[in-house]
Amino acid sequence: MEMSFEKVTGKKIYRKQTFCIIGPPKVGKSSLLEDDRSLYLDIEGGLSHLSVTKFPKDRPFLDYEELEGVVDNLVATYQAGKFPKHIDTVVVDTATRFSALAGYKAIDIMNKKFNKEWITLEEITIGGDKGSPGWSCRTNLVDGILGKLKQLGCAIWIIAHNENKKVKNEVNVDIEKNTIDIGGQLGKGFLRYSDHILNIVAKTTPDGIITRTVRCMNTATIEAGSRGLCLPSSWVMTNPEARTPEAMSKANKINFEFIRGHFSAE
Repeated sequence: MEMSFEKVTGKKIYRKQTFCIIGPPKVGKSSLLEDDRSLYLDIEGGLSHLSVTKFPKDRPFLDYEELEGVVDNLVATYQAGKFPKHIDTVVVDTATRFSALAGYKAIDIMNKKFNKEWITLEEITIGGDKGSPGWSCRTNLVDGILGKLKQLGCAIWIIAHNENKKVKNEVNVDIEKNTIDIGGQLGKGFLRYSDHILNIVAKTTPDGIITRTVRCMNTATIEAGSRGLCLPSSWVMTNPEARTPEAMSKANKINFEFIRGHFSAE
């Protein structure tokens, strides 16, 4: 085989990116992606105010099996060439509830495998010094869904809640860091899986205006990052000009297009 040493220039294609957006409740994490090109997996609920394509249509997923069934159908639709070409964004809303459904499924799997009646993952202690197989089973279930979603050729957005946690820094000193609210290896896995971690820091001015700054560079106290430095280290989200659905939708579109503008369509 002839070897080619021609330089390859990497393209920052939007559809190939995975994003994790972290922030407190009610700062516009989910609505940021309200767009005709977005498909939402409603795992937690609370999306009834959005005009979007979502599954299920009128309620959140009830369990892991239902979620997996819909994802399998989406992949089959894509493989059959019937997946809508205009959809280039899949939103997993939220990582917290997604992890919970995977946890319930992991408990069910462990109970059937070992003929037990465990209720929580913490009760599954047969792992000895290697840890509980229940936790690893939960992680594998989450990885399985995310891997299938990657087959859709869309950008994946993972919506996550934030939490201030005590962590060890590089010199083994305890510090408080604003990061994803999911602990253990699964929480770290969501962050490793993502090409870009957007952390929304919200502050309210004396006149009641909320300023939302999106941090995209990791610091000692804020979990964030952007592979290849595609996104700026911090930027202020556009606020709606009025407290109306139309104004909110307009602001969401401006913010979403700002992010998309840092990537290539093809």
